[in-house]
Amino acid sequence: MSSTDKKLVLAITACPTGVAHTFLAAEKLTQTGPKLGYDIKVETHGSEGIRNDFTAEEIARAEVIILAVDVTVDTSRFNGKKVYQCRVAKAIKDPEGVIEAALKEGKQQAGEFNTKTDKNSGQKMGVMKHLMAGVSYMVPIIILGGIFLAVALGLSKAIYGPSYDPGSDNKNFFYYLLKIGEASFTLMIPILGAFIANSIAGRAAIAPALVVSYLGNSPQAFFPLPGINEVTTPTGFVGAIAAGLAIGYTVKWINTWNVPKSLRPVMPIFFIPLVVGFVYSMIMMFVIGSTIGWVMGKFQGWIESTWGNTDNAGNIAIGLGFGILIGAMAGFDMGGPINKIAFLACTGLIGSKIYTPMGAMATAIPVAPLGMGIATWVFRPFYNEEQKTMGTTAFFMGCIGISEGAIPFAVNDPKRVVASNVVGSAIAGGLAGVTGIADLAGHGGPIVGLLGALGRGNGDAGQYGWGQGWQWTLLAFLFMAVGALITAFMYGFWQVIDKKRKGETISMKQFIIKTRDEKVKADKAAKADKVNKDAKKVKLNKKEK
Repeated sequence: MSSTDKKLVLAITACPTGVAHTFLAAEKLTQTGPKLGYDIKVETHGSEGIRNDFTAEEIARAEVIILAVDVTVDTSRFNGKKVYQCRVAKAIKDPEGVIEAALKEGKQQAGEFNTKTDKNSGQKMGVMKHLMAGVSYMVPIIILGGIFLAVALGLSKAIYGPSYDPGSDNKNFFYYLLKIGEASFTLMIPILGAFIANSIAGRAAIAPALVVSYLGNSPQAFFPLPGINEVTTPTGFVGAIAAGLAIGYTVKWINTWNVPKSLRPVMPIFFIPLVVGFVYSMIMMFVIGSTIGWVMGKFQGWIESTWGNTDNAGNIAIGLGFGILIGAMAGFDMGGPINKIAFLACTGLIGSKIYTPMGAMATAIPVAPLGMGIATWVFRPFYNEEQKTMGTTAFFMGCIGISEGAIPFAVNDPKRVVASNVVGSAIAGGLAGVTGIADLAGHGGPIVGLLGALGRGNGDAGQYGWGQGWQWTLLAFLFMAVGALITAFMYGFWQVIDKKRKGETISMKQFIIKTRDEKVKADKAAKADKVNKDAKKVKLNKKEK
């Protein structure tokens, strides 16, 4: 009997530490499968990442998928397949029983299996995906820290005066809010580096990347290089990205080493953290820390002296230009790669207390979904019921800073939608840039303003929240509204022009009549529905009597 004629059993093993039990269970299942007459392949989810991963063809052919796991794993690729789950210890103690039970007792997972093979599934993840993995862990920490910082700084200065320092008064409640924000901002950069490395090489890369990224954010640990004065600026997100990528790919390379089985459990616990952590810590402190910190210091000083500073035309042009660029990138692909590049740069600067680039980003983020929602309300005759519902949904998504709500419109009408979104978002971003709108939280939309994270300026001297920065928060709301209205009307009138080019006669009078007629029809339908419901109630009451 050829191997392809045998039943194929797939298994995933994973334990909380990702070391001994994961690989011991894999070994036991691998040895037992052929003895029972089955082909078996085991995918390990260990501290060194995912190894021996399944192909789409193998999943399609498999009789059952065994999940011998004590942690959560993604099972969406097994939709429509028979799945059996047990503790990892059971697979070690009784692998034969587990395989037999899986074949007999496995249950079909809900959903439909996708038999189409993804051509990119076996290819390496791009660097951008690893960066976004790190950002996804960092953003909640930025939001937590940014909002508490804004509340502590904004409200305390509004109550006690602009010279009040909440960090020097531990008898005041604002002192403790400030400490929450500071703790979050201390953690955000190491978390970014750690989870970039984790995305590349798994859990074994987290510890060294976390420590090295933390050192990069501690300029007092840098060795002074000749010709460079003492550096007081941390490497920030640039250092974290460099550490995360370098350590991630180094650990991934180490994971390919052919080490004896007896030493394999030791690698992710001792060898990788100690050796990789030591080597890259030395590089950060003695080689690149001072260099990157010096560059970041110059950049930070330039941003603070120009962005939002309306003393001269040059500074106004810089704020306007960068704001337009960030806004256009935010609106171009609504959460896609271009948007994410701008988002990464803006959120990364928050750790260095540079908040104005994120202010432009936050103002531009909601423009596309808000604009699409407004367009479906104002130009209603151009949309079917499904599109109107999507528009309302997009509007509310925009209110909470989720730009992806506009994507369905861009898919159906890419040229007009993308162009309209870019123009509206660029204008909103440009207005925010020239006025120095700031955002202390790594998120956008009206929601961050309501929570007190918007304001003006950079560093501790800025005006933030509903205390000192209330007028700047309202101004940011105005810029969001302006951008959204420009997007909505540009898209709507573009459709009017294109319809006229096709020979359709659309006057404003016809447009108003269409909208009014549509409302009349909707009102009639609602009344008819109410009459039917009332009639049913009357019939039910008569039957009961």
